[in-house]
Amino acid sequence: MANELISVLLPNYNGSAHLKETIESVLCQTYENLEFIVIDDGSTDNSPQIIRSMREKDGRVRPVFLDKNRHICYALNRGLKEAKGRFIARIDCGDQFYPDKLALQMEYLLQHPECGACFTLVDLIDGKGTVINEKEKIVYQRYQQPNRTQTQWLYYFIHRSNCLAHPSVVFPKSIIDRVGPYDMAMMQGEDFDLWMRIALEAPLHIIEKPLLACLWDTGNPDKITDEAKNSNITRFFNIWVQAVDKLFDHITDQQLIRFFQQEFRNSGSSSPLELECEKGFLLLNCFQDYPYFHYLGFKRLARVVNQPGGVELLEDKFGFSLHDLYALNMEHMYFDSVAFNDQAQKNQELASLKRQLEDQARQHQHEAALRRNENALLQNTIIAKNHELAAIRESTSWRVTAPIRKLRFRSPERRPVIYFVPSSDYGNLGDHKIALEIHHFLQQYFPGLEIREISCRHYEEKRQELLCRCRTAIF
Repeated sequence: MANELISVLLPNYNGSAHLKETIESVLCQTYENLEFIVIDDGSTDNSPQIIRSMREKDGRVRPVFLDKNRHICYALNRGLKEAKGRFIARIDCGDQFYPDKLALQMEYLLQHPECGACFTLVDLIDGKGTVINEKEKIVYQRYQQPNRTQTQWLYYFIHRSNCLAHPSVVFPKSIIDRVGPYDMAMMQGEDFDLWMRIALEAPLHIIEKPLLACLWDTGNPDKITDEAKNSNITRFFNIWVQAVDKLFDHITDQQLIRFFQQEFRNSGSSSPLELECEKGFLLLNCFQDYPYFHYLGFKRLARVVNQPGGVELLEDKFGFSLHDLYALNMEHMYFDSVAFNDQAQKNQELASLKRQLEDQARQHQHEAALRRNENALLQNTIIAKNHELAAIRESTSWRVTAPIRKLRFRSPERRPVIYFVPSSDYGNLGDHKIALEIHHFLQQYFPGLEIREISCRHYEEKRQELLCRCRTAIF
């Protein structure tokens, strides 16, 4: 029992770039009692040659060559048929087992025979084998999950989708006899569908340490077309809905009550029709954050109202009328990845425009404040200059030079002449000083002015002469 055979399944399609490293990581396990079934799914590269060469080096490698490519579920189910081991392990091309991975998982599984599947935490690596946990933090965190009860896992799956790394799993082959093999209709999410079916039958367990290096090499994202991105998103949501719908198709009444009764709308529901109502209400609310998938719940409630007594049952025990059912038809029930992405892009653009407008508004407010400050400074300058101008107009020099300014403005062609009593004719020092300052002022500020000195005794005579000449020449 302690040395049970493990069948490790590796489906491969054109994975020659990383195939050898993946095979070697399995063959180097400290748990040696294994067979390594490598299912080549119609590769067109040199994968078959690599597989054959590894078979020659280690007889535990069992090649299975398929004649054409039929994708992962077909290859895995073929591997399950070929498997001789009591336990099944999985790995994908590009992934690498850490040396004691299988040993630690087998230790747990042999001690807990009730366990339906045992997983591990993972490290993410790029195509060169470099750990990129920090670079791909969102993806990495998604795989860092705690252990949960069966009920908690089922709630997580229907509300949040998958979070368990398929290549990390080891499960007893007998669980496949109970829940069935991989669903051939699924090209993606085949593991998610299988985990939900197993969780209905048995506990799941995670060894809470990274024992797998999982290849997460997105290549050049610029070369991935929008059409391919949209197709992948559409497929993801389609498979999520299909898997959850399938779960509620196959769940027994006992399992529904055991795992979901605490979410029942009517805690006393027990009859088949009452439980069908509960399935409908659960499915109306199971896709957290995605209200687009109400159709699954609507479909089941529509079945109920067409059963004898169904309308009355919904009204009496669930407070749900036909009008409530009809109202669901006015909601968006179907998911369209293109429309979803377009809406998300538009929302981002609107948010960006809003931020730009807010930035511009703040800039304008800042500039307006600067302008107000500048205007205030200019107003203060104008007031100061007005005070200075008023002081100048009240000054003696301004009054003395008033006749000169009048002559200057009225006869711009002529050079104005001012007759000035020389300072030597003033009788006291105060008048003498004023005369000197006026003389200096006139020379500095009126360089075009001709200054002529005239003695005091001739001043009155000259003044009369000038007045007479001014009246004749100017007026």
